[in-house]
Amino acid sequence: GTLETLTPLMAALREECARLGRDPDEVEVTAAGYTVDLDSVRRLADLGIARLVMLPPGFDRQGVDDGLARFAEQVLAKL
Repeated sequence: GTLETLTPLMAALREECARLGRDPDEVEVTAAGYTVDLDSVRRLADLGIARLVMLPPGFDRQGVDDGLARFAEQVLAKL
């Protein structure tokens, strides 16, 4: 999916929670497969996404280390 397809799904979740008398903020939603840049992470958080599963940033030890370092610098440090 995309952020655009996730938006109506999250709206449906909030509507169903309201119908059941449940607080939608108590439902922890995990998303995966999205671009993991600062803007996307912020947009997902604004939608109510509690956790993000990211694809491996590389396929060898150095690629993973470099990708996680970039993620920490470009995303985590700015949240």
